[in-house]
Amino acid sequence: MCESSGFVALAWGFGRFAGQFRAAVPATGAFTRLRGALARQKPGGDSAAGCGAHRARLASGVATCLPGQVSGSLPARHSGLRQAAGRDLMATDTKVEHLAGQPIGSPDQPPRFTVIMPTWGRGRHILPSIRSVLQQGMRDFELLVIGDACTDDTEAAVQSIDDPRLRWLNLPRRAGVQSGPNNAGIAAARGRYIAYLGHDDIWEPTHLEALAEVFAQDNAPDFGISGIILHWPNGLPGGHVTGIFKDDGVKHTHFFPPSCFAHRREVIDRIGPWRMPGELRTPVDEDLLRRAAAADLRFASTGRITVHKFTATHRYLSYVRQESDEQTAMLAAMSAPGHAERVTGQVARAKRDGTFMRVMQSDPTKQKTGQIAQMNARRRGLSVPPVQPLGRGAVLRQRRQDCALDWWTRPILGIRLQGRNPWPRLLLPFSAVGPVRLVLRVVHPEREALGPLQLACNGVPGTARPGRIRPGLWGWTTLYTARIDLAAEAHTIVEFRLDAAQQVKREYGRFHLGFGIGQIRLSPLGD
Repeated sequence: MCESSGFVALAWGFGRFAGQFRAAVPATGAFTRLRGALARQKPGGDSAAGCGAHRARLASGVATCLPGQVSGSLPARHSGLRQAAGRDLMATDTKVEHLAGQPIGSPDQPPRFTVIMPTWGRGRHILPSIRSVLQQGMRDFELLVIGDACTDDTEAAVQSIDDPRLRWLNLPRRAGVQSGPNNAGIAAARGRYIAYLGHDDIWEPTHLEALAEVFAQDNAPDFGISGIILHWPNGLPGGHVTGIFKDDGVKHTHFFPPSCFAHRREVIDRIGPWRMPGELRTPVDEDLLRRAAAADLRFASTGRITVHKFTATHRYLSYVRQESDEQTAMLAAMSAPGHAERVTGQVARAKRDGTFMRVMQSDPTKQKTGQIAQMNARRRGLSVPPVQPLGRGAVLRQRRQDCALDWWTRPILGIRLQGRNPWPRLLLPFSAVGPVRLVLRVVHPEREALGPLQLACNGVPGTARPGRIRPGLWGWTTLYTARIDLAAEAHTIVEFRLDAAQQVKREYGRFHLGFGIGQIRLSPLGD
């Protein structure tokens, strides 16, 4: 027991045992392995703990789609798009599905803005984002919701809204990136300006009005950029703020998420359409902005915050289990007293924290072609192992995996450490009918943190109970046990809802170590 406590003292550098046992612990064995494993980590190599401007920029792309063909009877415009999508782009024998009525205006009086919302797999959770568009004070727009070969209930959700400004178009073939739906939307657009909104982002009611004012200026820009807050998940304070600038030169170094910009429709004829990720070393949205900057197109900012982004790649497994709680809460907050003051406070905090105008372009020389798209797919849960029947049981060990803000990418000595997200998620690629026993090894530097562990299995709340708590290499360790129900035919997500004590981290050299998980055992329970 004394030697184990000495490991605690030496590994964490705190507690009253430090002086007593420091000399007694040899420089070899398990502690040396831990020290060596930590030494090989980069302080920012933890995808959660680092999470600097570069990671915020990588995560900012709208998580949507790209076709090889476009379904719809589309206007004969944009030669660049026709070349990109091929002959089928202009086919007239395919069907475009319209919602209630025809869009506002006529061929002689088109709307000022066309808003393009690419989507895939969002279902009813797309509704808050659509509502934020339809609630715009500036009503001279059409909204095109472009499905990337959607087969779920997204179409039914969109059709539940009776508004003549809203149109639905579903592409016949999916490619998994926003470029295809965006190109299809541009080809179908009737507006003078093209604006974009991610299917999980929210606009303030003044967004289009602010962009219209920018485009109405003397020496009007080609791109209008509005201020945007990139919110961390699960109420984490802070977040990046970008899109507020005066110097047009930022277009060469900064990245702006599509949800915060609009451009003249003819821009696409000058710089070409949205491109496929398989031919790029940068994200598709950054590629568009880079080409615009290289063509010396003019950028101008609205100077105010009108966009709230809930980045899918900051929300691990967000496409395995879609949710819209954050978006619904933001819609409510925007109409509540004090909202403007809260936004002002968030901007002030970003300036204090060094996260104001720090979302930078990536370095394409450090990326392989298509690498970023693959990374983002893993974070969203678009690239997961197939579901297998649980059978008699299964054992899961921690392996290297990019888990966004939830966990460190690399396990250390079999332990995966919590990142920034206070409610980290775990994917269980097994199915079962009937209850299942979950046994999970947990470590923490504080003994008091190893009390009951609240969790949610596929959204159903539950509690894991600790067994005997023992001192160990990481401080303290125990086995937690919980009774859960796996999905019958789909992946299961377990979300650990850490309390304040369990979120505590202790400094160890360059690192802050806290809650960690090790081996996981699943076994069916009898009736």
